[in-house]
Amino acid sequence: MKTGIALSTLLAATLCLSSCGGGGGGGSAGSPGDPGGGNVGGGIPLATTTFTSKDLAPLAPAAFSSGVAINDDGLAVGLADDGTVIKAVKWASADAAPTATQLDPLPGNNYSAAYGVNAAGVPVGESQDGASVSAVFWPADATAASTLSTTGLPAGKTAAFGINTAGEIVGELTDSDGISTALYWASTSAAPIILGNLSAVANAYSTAYFIGEAGEVAGESLNASGQTQAVLWIPAAGGLVAGQTASPLASVTGQLSSTALSVNLNGLAVGEALLAGGETQGVLWNPDGTLAQTLGANSSAQSINNNRIVGFIKDQSGTDIATIWNANDITDNLSLSAGLSHAFGINESDQIVGTSDTGAFAALPQL
Repeated sequence: MKTGIALSTLLAATLCLSSCGGGGGGGSAGSPGDPGGGNVGGGIPLATTTFTSKDLAPLAPAAFSSGVAINDDGLAVGLADDGTVIKAVKWASADAAPTATQLDPLPGNNYSAAYGVNAAGVPVGESQDGASVSAVFWPADATAASTLSTTGLPAGKTAAFGINTAGEIVGELTDSDGISTALYWASTSAAPIILGNLSAVANAYSTAYFIGEAGEVAGESLNASGQTQAVLWIPAAGGLVAGQTASPLASVTGQLSSTALSVNLNGLAVGEALLAGGETQGVLWNPDGTLAQTLGANSSAQSINNNRIVGFIKDQSGTDIATIWNANDITDNLSLSAGLSHAFGINESDQIVGTSDTGAFAALPQL
């Protein structure tokens, strides 16, 4: 599974919703050839925008589900409880009452989860694979999982977290000691390469969570100070290569750790930082890696398109509330739910997926 701040949030949300009896995180980073202002609500203040939320049905009655990512056609992917175990699922969010389509684990196995989907409708994630877990993809319009190559890798579990329009995929390898290493696959048939860490110390680790349309990879790595730090791996003219240098993103004052979760076509990245007092802050970074701004106390930025950021922020009662921000003016923001909820993905039409008290949901803007 994803490690660090990033997926711990999704897992915590998922477990809380499950234990509380409710139903059950990147999305699109932009479309090729659309360098800015491409989303529907780009120039419209959020205060005057209306979103209609709809439930994304779970696989079994009274079980939970979680929407994690959504492509520009409104195809959402995530995970759901089938009454026994977690399964990867997808939903057509435009349907009046979206039903879950199960994305099967590898044959003879029980568990699967989907974390990303591209414009072609190819989800990526992970599946139980005997006594281990393997990175997988599901071809568009198919439900049978196929493994991604592990050629050249040491033994360990693999997972895929993001895929872009070009079919490039990122994720991680986790060894028997629990140390993760960021991975990149140039395609669903390519052998993986290992991306570089910030530090060369023993047991240095890294994870790649998201790959944008221009090939930038967002994630985290152990730095020379022994802290987890948000990074981007930025491809050169020839693309990403083995040992690709990780570029650190600027720290927030008082930061203990940080992670980058999404990047848009303009090179703006978002994620979150954990501060010494235990507080998290959503973070927006400039294309050069400098700090643009934070989203305030007890917030988290999970995904960005060319004009909007989605994530969540705690209200006065301490409850996480799914939230959308105007990336150009974070004081212009809007709650997407009145109760416990988390927004994990957004596409270029400002369609959002996440979790709420009643399970996976989609929030769709009314034009």
